[in-house]
Amino acid sequence: MIRTTRKIFFTLTISTILLLAGCANMTSQQQTGRHVISSNAANQSAAQYLALADRAQSPQKEAYQLQAVDKLLQGNVTDRAQQVLNNIQQGTLTPDLTLQKDLLTAKVNLLDNRPNNTINALQTMPPVEQLPPNLQLSYRELAAQAYAQIGKPIQSMQQRVALSPLLAEPQQKESNDLAIWQSAQQIPEQSLQHDIDAANSSTLSGWLQLSYIAKIYANNPQQLIEHIQAWQQAYPKHPANTMLPRSYNVDTALAQHPQHIALLLPLHGQLGSSAQAIRNGFFTAYYQYREKYQDAPTITVYDTSKEGVNNAYQKAVKAGANFVVGPLTKSNLQKLIDDSNINVPTLALNTLPNLSSHAIPSDLYQFGLLPQDEAQQAASRAWQDGHSHALIIVPDSEWGKNVAQAFTQQWLALGGKVTTEINYQTNSKLSTDIKQALNVNQSQARSKTIAKIINADVKATPRRRQDVDMIFLAASPQTARQIMPLLRFYYAGRLPIYATSMIYSGVPKARTDRDLNGARFADMPLILGKQANFAKTRKDIVSLWPNSYSSYARLYGLGLDAYNLIYQLNRMALFPKFGVAGNTGKLFLTNNHHIYRQLEWAQFNGGVPRILQVRQYGQNNL
Repeated sequence: MIRTTRKIFFTLTISTILLLAGCANMTSQQQTGRHVISSNAANQSAAQYLALADRAQSPQKEAYQLQAVDKLLQGNVTDRAQQVLNNIQQGTLTPDLTLQKDLLTAKVNLLDNRPNNTINALQTMPPVEQLPPNLQLSYRELAAQAYAQIGKPIQSMQQRVALSPLLAEPQQKESNDLAIWQSAQQIPEQSLQHDIDAANSSTLSGWLQLSYIAKIYANNPQQLIEHIQAWQQAYPKHPANTMLPRSYNVDTALAQHPQHIALLLPLHGQLGSSAQAIRNGFFTAYYQYREKYQDAPTITVYDTSKEGVNNAYQKAVKAGANFVVGPLTKSNLQKLIDDSNINVPTLALNTLPNLSSHAIPSDLYQFGLLPQDEAQQAASRAWQDGHSHALIIVPDSEWGKNVAQAFTQQWLALGGKVTTEINYQTNSKLSTDIKQALNVNQSQARSKTIAKIINADVKATPRRRQDVDMIFLAASPQTARQIMPLLRFYYAGRLPIYATSMIYSGVPKARTDRDLNGARFADMPLILGKQANFAKTRKDIVSLWPNSYSSYARLYGLGLDAYNLIYQLNRMALFPKFGVAGNTGKLFLTNNHHIYRQLEWAQFNGGVPRILQVRQYGQNNL
């Protein structure tokens, strides 16, 4: 692990530094070249193609119908897309149109979280090598995602390795390479050597060997660097080389991973329940580690609600702790920094984002569930989906102002405009606030003025302002269930809504959350992930702490990742572009020792969240 006085130093390329400075500022559109559209725009576009289909003869009729399906899938309108597909007469399709329909059927299944059906649909098609290049691209991307979802990382990697030569843009290739690496990380160490021997290409073998090196030597930086350099000599033209640092310089007296970990949490008082959830998640990860390895460390828990944080920290170090996790609160973290008490590697469970770089102790790593990160990603997602004019709805509090500021900064940097902002205080005023922000009052007043001028009744439908095309929302499920019906009542029901994870309790409640249908939000894989590892972790936690998990699900994720990060920091420093797949998101170590979380996206449908797929390179090819 990273020692107190000896550090890993390495020279990063300019592109790596930029990525570390703001890895989430790159939108999915920039990564993949795909332009996702809103559901409303998708329906309108599809309606135009369907109108053309009604006036056309076969096979042009079916071509228009398939184009309508493609537009609907760009907006994630899968139910309508399936209806159109069902109405297409199979007997009237040309061979080319049949292939396109099969691919669109596979895509519908993938977007509806039916990956096995996606694979079945693809397997009815001719061998992928016989397809035109543009359809090969779509086929392999769909297959790669489906195999990843059902827990077959090798098959997913094989598809992406074959996909890479078909991608034209550098951003697409990099995004594809990152997906390959993420799949490689899902393969257990004990399986990697066999998979390396069985690899069907040198490119695939190279990815697997690099993953093996990263796993085996993660806790020995000296050997890790030596083996990476040997790998680079063996694979000088491998695509992963573009994502690795160009040079390394490491001290030869590095410490091994910690054998004694101190966990500092306020286990009683106002934050007691939250801290206990983090502790429970931390020990869940610890016992998962013990199932795989024989060198599990000693863990000592210190209750900072009973003694000062500085006393607890120094007591832990004197007792032999060579890694500290905590403290939890910003004030306690500031105390440690002010008193220069951070003298062993320390993973704080909160962040002080305004710290200047020179004020950050070299042994300090900051990791927290920052709502500002979610707000920035909401801005990037909305911009990527084609929106430009935002209405912001946040609580009238310091927290709400910080979230709004983070969204606004990212939104303006991308080129968007903030039309207006609602800072709500009480639910009783929501109706008035929303009505005024949407200028419905002005619309009604204009109707009355016209009626008075012409001295006659005027039948006019009130309208909302037209200079808003999306809404950013930060609200609890209870408040959001009031806001969204009000938006529909005031003629803004079709505006797409992008929210923080605050909108979802973390536990499916289909009946009560139906009012949230259509809202998109960013959340952590532990909450949304369908993969077996996340499902097992959730099951293990719920079986032990059912009531606590339902209230503090995300804090369990924080505890899980806090433990796992202890063994990942060296790897994250040496593989800065790859990141680490965690329970709270895809995790990146920035150049100021901040752990950045890249979240997944979901949309409420039928009162339950449905994960939104991002990487779909082939939509323009169908």
